[in-house]
Amino acid sequence: MEKILVSNQKMSFDKLKDVEEYISKMKDYKDKFIVAPSNLYLKTFADSGFTCSGQNVYSQNKGAFTGQTSASAIKDLGAKYTLIGHSETRSYLKEDEELINEKVKNALETGLTVFLCIGESLKIKEEGKTKEFLKKQLDVNLKDIEDLSNLYISYEPIWSIGSTPPSNEEIEDIVKYIKSLFNENVRVLYGGGVNEKNIEELNKIPDINGYLIGGASIIPEKFIKIIEVTK
Repeated sequence: MEKILVSNQKMSFDKLKDVEEYISKMKDYKDKFIVAPSNLYLKTFADSGFTCSGQNVYSQNKGAFTGQTSASAIKDLGAKYTLIGHSETRSYLKEDEELINEKVKNALETGLTVFLCIGESLKIKEEGKTKEFLKKQLDVNLKDIEDLSNLYISYEPIWSIGSTPPSNEEIEDIVKYIKSLFNENVRVLYGGGVNEKNIEELNKIPDINGYLIGGASIIPEKFIKIIEVTK
């Protein structure tokens, strides 16, 4: 099975013309990755034939929740997937583990496939508590969820985002550990510092089911190189 590539575009584009230029450059590769654009541009990508993901959703599908976006709304715009629990939403929006659990449940019930993001800070890594921390995140984030067939776990060590990934040995150890926590063969992505320069080395790691890619996926020339060497 080919690895899944997810382009987390964050808030990189703020003009429709730039989105349209990106679509034009990436149209020949649209079947090779999943794009997670700003909600404003979900329909633009979906109407152009791209497979789309939201970057986040709320825990409810309707109600007086000003500023929030429901799973049902992004699904209606063409999304088939959504990120939940990215380190930036945990940090900037102060999302706690229980809220993330509610979001995951609602997204799955709505019919979206979920990329659940987990990862440790540099402090936790230096204290040697990475596995303990990740297990606690997963215990709460996936509480009362029995069917994981429409869920991916994306391991993103916070300290490596936009920087240098851990060694292949470190990543392989964590991926194997995450998979060992589940009876079924849960799928695990890696994210954090993935780019066109290190992708061939990262591809040597067994058991990774794909990559969540930020900055390098925004620049077509760099992202195409990643796509072309990832099988």
